[in-house]
Amino acid sequence: MVKDGFLIWKPTKIHSRARAKRALEAKRKGRHSGYGKRRGTREARLPSKVFGLRWMRVLRRLLRKYQEAKKIDKHMYHDMYMKFEACRAKGKAIRAERKSAKREERLAKGLSIETAPAIPTATPKATKKSKK
Repeated sequence: MVKDGFLIWKPTKIHSRARAKRALEAKRKGRHSGYGKRRGTREARLPSKVFGLRWMRVLRRLLRKYQEAKKIDKHMYHDMYMKFEACRAKGKAIRAERKSAKREERLAKGLSIETAPAIPTATPKATKKSKK
């Protein structure tokens, strides 16, 4: 029947992904992600718990780097680690300022950064009460 011309073979349809690839590339660049394109809540899209965990890991990685480079000693490391745990020092500016202030304080007291014992943070009143 094909030879007779009753049936005509049409070429197969092409289902191109060119437009889909172009759209995906734009999405990777951050396009098409405005309010109108969002279906889930902010918490559903990126939970604050996940965000917090990532930030904590960044801070701890930085602390380890400082310790390995001998920029902070083990006492300062522990102090800053606990501050990060309590979310008291989140920003990089606060962290850098605190680190340099502690360093200057130790140098002013004549203590070396590496071998100095921990600087007591308790007030004299608190130590008197604890001794009684």
